Order: sequence, then C-alpha cells, then structure tokens
Amino acid sequence: MISQHDLPPAGTAAPAAMRSSFLEFSDPGAFSSAIPGGRFGILPMDNAPFRASMELGALSAGLVSRRIRTGPPVSMRAEFTGSARSIILLLPMDPAPRAVLDGREMSGCTVVTRLPGDTPHLRTYGETELAAIVLVSDLLRRASAALTGEEHDRLLQMPGRLRAVEAPRLQRLRLEIGRLGRVIRQPALEMRDLAVLRRSLIAAIVDTVAGSDVKSDHLATRLQTLSMARIERQIDEARNDPIGLQELCEGTGLALRTIETIVKRRTGMSAHAYLARRRLAFAREALVSPAPETSVTRIAMDHGFYHLGRFSGFYRGVYGETPSVTLRRALAGG
Repeated sequence: MISQHDLPPAGTAAPAAMRSSFLEFSDPGAFSSAIPGGRFGILPMDNAPFRASMELGALSAGLVSRRIRTGPPVSMRAEFTGSARSIILLLPMDPAPRAVLDGREMSGCTVVTRLPGDTPHLRTYGETELAAIVLVSDLLRRASAALTGEEHDRLLQMPGRLRAVEAPRLQRLRLEIGRLGRVIRQPALEMRDLAVLRRSLIAAIVDTVAGSDVKSDHLATRLQTLSMARIERQIDEARNDPIGLQELCEGTGLALRTIETIVKRRTGMSAHAYLARRRLAFAREALVSPAPETSVTRIAMDHGFYHLGRFSGFYRGVYGETPSVTLRRALAGG
C-alpha cells in the first residue's frame, strides 16, 4: 500500500481556497441543474417521489470530489465539461451497486475513467451513491511518478475502466472520499489540515490506479456512447417541436433497430417509452416555469400529449402529483 507520507511535502502547493456543500433535492430538474462540471439530465424511472442529495468538496489545487445519491431508480445523462487537462474517476460508494453505466453493469470494484467532452449515461435500479473525483492530469502524473515511478499516461488518453481493483485499495479510496466530505466542512480547519487531506486522497487515488489494470472501452461501446449522445441531442433540439421515432431516425441518421438497441441497453426502456419520458420531462419544465396565461392543456399539447387524462395519469405516476398541482404552485410563486 502507498502511504500519504511518501508524497512530497505540501509546502506552498497547499490549496489556497476550499468550497464544500451538502444539498438535498426533491425535484429532478433542480438536481440536474445543480450538479457542477457539465450538463446533466435526470429522468425518474419509478412511480415514487424523487429524492437525491449531493455533497461537494473542492480543493482549489485541481482536486474536486462529488458524491451523488439518488433514491428511486433514475436515468442520468451527462456531458462532462472542464479543462482538457483533467480526468474524471467514477466509482460506486456502495460495494453492491444496482446501476448500469454506458450499457455495462457496475460492480463494487468498478472504477471508470472519463474525460471532458465524454457523454456517459447512468441507469440506476435502486438507491445508488456514486463518487466522481475530478483532478488535473498533471497532478496525477506527478503523484504517480513520485509514488510508483510511472505516470500512468494511458489512463489519461481515452475513456476506460480499471480492472481487477483490489477490494482493500478501493475501500481505502472510499474511506478517503468519505473523510473529505466530513472534515472539509469543519469551521476550524487549517491550511495544513487541508494539505494533509489533499495528499491523503491523492495517494489513495494513485494506489488504486497502480494496483489495477487499465483497459480502454471497446470500440463498439465508444461508438454506442457517441450514438446515444446524438439521440439525446436530437431530442433536446426538438423540445419545442415534439418528434416521433421516424424523425429521430432521420435526425440522427440511425436505423430504428440501432436506436432501439442502444436506448434499451443504456436506459432499460424501449425507444418509444424513453422518448415519451423525455417529452414528459420537457412538459414538467414548462409547468415549473410557466409562461403567463398558460394552461395544463396547452403545455400537454405543446409537448405531444393530446389526451389530457392519459397525460395527467402519466405525469402523476412519475412525479407524484398532478400537472395542475405543479402549475398552481408555480403560478403562486412556490
């Protein structure tokens, strides 16, 4: 095992500033808007009240930790942004997660690497807690070189995952992430405490990387990820002009069978059901932020729902209230 004491002293490299927060959400739109580091979308996938929480711990020297917990099953799409010199490590905090990332089931020993510009898709099937560590690639290179004699450049080149991660190494990383969340909010925390905390987390990251086999995602997986991003963009671009499967095929240049396969693998739903769920989410956004003199009927029809009773039942089953309740609350300023 690599120790934090093997790292060079922090000295002037200690973080100059720190940000931390813990937030809870009952609305998927508010949750997805609050997640930093990219563009995100959350779809509830079960007929249960939505709930989620997020814990952020940011050290200014190129190291950020995010922990996201969702309750009922969700489908989460993302497009990571940020510096081209950074890397994102994704890992479940639960040793037995019930989640699929980019069409592949996550295990308790899963650590996935992603880069800015990547568009991962997460489907959960129960309560799930996921950690995302964002760090500057030079920071990882220097620490890896100091601790192991290798820079692990392959980790920084393309999306992939770490295979055969030993459970004790991964558990150490989870413990360090948890410690960061607890300690960083302490008001009496001093700069030297932050430096030790930062070095300890980096050492745990390097220890995890050094003790595993780095494997790039298969070409087929990467192509499906790119195709799923095209599907999502086409749906987003048509948010004010609802489309069907034919328009989705024409807009993406993908055959219906291909779309069905990709969407099913990524979301667990048929393409038709997923498209309807996305349109329902657009309708909810319109209900939450309504234009003057709007109505439930107008919003439903604007988003391709022409049977008001079915729309209301569909909406209530997903969001736990009728669309009229959502609209009244929004118009009342709630």
